[in-house]
Amino acid sequence: MMNDFVGDLCPKYSRKAGFTLVELLVYMAILGVVVLVAGQALTDSTKFRVRTQNMLASSQNAENVASLLKDDIAQMGAKEYETDKYSGNFAVVKNVFMHPEDADASLVDMSSYFLQKGTGEFDSLYFRRIRYDDDGKYVGLEAVSWYVHDGVLYRRCERLESAADAADDASCPADGNTEVAIANDMSRFKVVPAKPKLLESSDQKVLFPPAASSSSSAFRMLSRYDGTKILRLNVNPETGGDVVKVSGFVSNYDAETETYATENKINQLYATQANGHSGNWSELCTEMTFTPGAEYEISFKLPILTTTDYSQSIVPGRDHLSVGLRNKSGEKIPQLNDFMFAPPNDEASASVTRSFRFSVKKEEKACLAFTFVFFSPQAEQGTLNISNLKVKKVQDINYEFDDSYTPEIADKKNVRAFFVDLRISKHGEQGGSTYVFATPSNGAAAE
Repeated sequence: MMNDFVGDLCPKYSRKAGFTLVELLVYMAILGVVVLVAGQALTDSTKFRVRTQNMLASSQNAENVASLLKDDIAQMGAKEYETDKYSGNFAVVKNVFMHPEDADASLVDMSSYFLQKGTGEFDSLYFRRIRYDDDGKYVGLEAVSWYVHDGVLYRRCERLESAADAADDASCPADGNTEVAIANDMSRFKVVPAKPKLLESSDQKVLFPPAASSSSSAFRMLSRYDGTKILRLNVNPETGGDVVKVSGFVSNYDAETETYATENKINQLYATQANGHSGNWSELCTEMTFTPGAEYEISFKLPILTTTDYSQSIVPGRDHLSVGLRNKSGEKIPQLNDFMFAPPNDEASASVTRSFRFSVKKEEKACLAFTFVFFSPQAEQGTLNISNLKVKKVQDINYEFDDSYTPEIADKKNVRAFFVDLRISKHGEQGGSTYVFATPSNGAAAE
């Protein structure tokens, strides 16, 4: 009892809960670590957010620049315009070409651009085009430049010539004083012209007529004949020439019974070089090799000697005139249909070049063949004249990019795209990308 009483009178002997100094120090250390980690996480999050914003801003600026540049490059080399509204008469502004005329053929530049390759990260692009108003009327010839100076990308436009009634345009004056800053903080502006897969110096541009032909435009047509379904045609001259006249078509119409044949008879011609060699069509037809990844074109004209001819009496959708590829056995190339055409109706249509483009999925060896199936009663009295017959690779369709490629002057006209590496930095963060811009109008049409 006495002990209990003493305990109540002496509080120093009681045991209450609390933190010791050691525990408090440990707690404060843990709290400090947590605060430090949380602070670092917050700092890193803020830095990441700022970096992301800078990167997005750089990328957005680059996309805006790319959109403007794409619109410009798409109009590079625009050169043709209608002289009067709805007249159907067109003119070409020759000064849109860099250097269209020179006594030295090697200096003739039928492209519409000049590319200055920089030693560092920046190139300069200069090109010409004509401007149209909202009605498609010719306004003037313009020169546009894109270049980088002190990290700033500029665009400049200069009016080289104007239509007589064209209004002044402050965005493209005659003095060229329109240097507009497009983007700051440029870190790269590299431009690479597309390399035509078929260069101007190549001897493989034209597959037909063969290079061995005595004349670059002369050719010969061979009539296929089996005596039953495929009948012979009259071809003049038989040994070929610049123009080959075809007649003696078979008709699948019986005038006496006024009925159509139950089994169609056809005429078929195969192309070869002009010569007097004897033999059948399968031995003599010019066999060409077509490879995948390339674009090819068959072209010819159909001149007429008179304004009326029985061949003009064909019925579209019934009578059949076509051109295509056949192997040496006379079979069609799989998955490659013939191209249909019609006889000319007047001198204007006779002067038009008929052009047909195609590609193959695997390597093919084939001859060029014309097929005629007539049902109209008077068709067998008709004639067709074929000239300017060619099969060639199309230069301005097939291209690739090579950083080290610098086109020769003659090949510049066949550049149909540009590869652009566009980069913008903002506070150390880089945005941008690489782009491919098509320029279908640059240069003269490839021959």
